[in-house]
Formats: sequence, C-alpha cells, structure tokens
Amino acid sequence: DTQACAADGADADDVVADEDLVSLVAAAREKRQAETPPETGEVNLPSLDARLGLVRVYKELGEPRSSLKPLLEQALAFEGVSDPALFEELGAILAEEDPPAALELYLKFPFG
Repeated sequence: DTQACAADGADADDVVADEDLVSLVAAAREKRQAETPPETGEVNLPSLDARLGLVRVYKELGEPRSSLKPLLEQALAFEGVSDPALFEELGAILAEEDPPAALELYLKFPFG
C-alpha cells in the first residue's frame, strides 16, 4: 500500500508483498538446509532469549509444533525460568506425542 509506505516514510519499492515474503522465506530455508555450518569459529553461548526468539520465529513461519519441542526443552533448562506459557506450550506438544512425559512436566510446574 503506497499510502501506508508514505506515512511510514518508506518507498513503495521497499515494500514486499506477502506472496514475495513467503517465497523469500522458503528460499532462505532451502539455502540454510543446503549449507554446511563452519567447523571452526566463535560460537555464541546458548541463551534463554535466543531460544524464545527461535520459538517465536518458528511459530511465525508455520513450522510444525513438534519442531518447537527441543527449543522449549532448552529454554526450560535455564535456571530461573518462570514463564508458564513455556510449560503450557511444551506440555501441549508432549500431550500429543508422549502423554506420560506431559504429566511429568506438569508435575514439575513451579506455579501454584
């Protein structure tokens, strides 16, 4: 929308249509899967914020919920995590895949 671009101070040429964005994301995903990671170099330490950011991105991209499982498990492994939404999200995934594991997670739920 050109009027919205003008209001935001962006050029109409800088705006990407939804269809184009979907194809750009798909191309980036294919490129990422085709590349091999470097064997040496600096690596960032795992962080809670990074895991939560990845969860949000996966959800926005429409990735399968099962792909969120390792990220949620990693996020909950950090000391001091107090976000009940993380427990609820992982519990919902586990309830579909492994109900006893979901029950075990809910028993660890640190909230009253």
